[in-house]
Amino acid sequence: MAKIYGQKNEYLIRGDKKNLIIARIFTVIFIIFYVCGVIFLLNYKRHASSYWIAIFAFFLFWFVADKFLNKSNHFYHGRMAESFILHKLSQLPIEYSIYYNIKVPTKQGNIDCVVLGPTGIFTIEVKGNSGVIGFDGTKLKGEKIPPEKDFLKQALFEALSLHDYIKTELNRDFFVKPVLVFSSYNIEFKFSTGLINKVFVTNQRDLLKFITEQERFLSTDIIFSLENVLIDLINNK
Repeated sequence: MAKIYGQKNEYLIRGDKKNLIIARIFTVIFIIFYVCGVIFLLNYKRHASSYWIAIFAFFLFWFVADKFLNKSNHFYHGRMAESFILHKLSQLPIEYSIYYNIKVPTKQGNIDCVVLGPTGIFTIEVKGNSGVIGFDGTKLKGEKIPPEKDFLKQALFEALSLHDYIKTELNRDFFVKPVLVFSSYNIEFKFSTGLINKVFVTNQRDLLKFITEQERFLSTDIIFSLENVLIDLINNK
């Protein structure tokens, strides 16, 4: 079993809890307003304007509650996707180590996972999207992928950020391999998975195979030096 360092993604945890609390608050307000509105309408049927105001308020509170609930679900599914892939990565041989929720100084966002072992350094960007995923020559496309999202660019940026940081710390140039993995079993690629725009795209079934079947080129001494750099990144967040 691989060694694991790091903590859960607090951003996803906070986002899930915050939006769920807000959704529940608006749901309670909606229920209270609905009950009071029904009572009011039963006693004042002749007030047509009051009727339409009540209907508008009902839908407004329902819409807001549903919006925050969807946001909460988005964060929740992100957490579950990361946890699933982390569990999958933990099945790597003991010569590998996993660094969870890495933050590179001066760079925005976190790297979901970094894997280090004799076959190299891998940044793992996890996506919980399901359904059909296509590729238009530039971006990945899917019904549940917002048009403004560029998963390939995000995964590549994370690898380059870690590459630059390691080069600064060790004064050596190590290639960092960007990996974009979809955690859902309900995923269908409309393209051949593999290297796409310098990013390796795969599903959860083939992830470990990809990592372990690469050429082994990192020595024990080099891995030890890289481990120290990555552990310092986690401890200094």
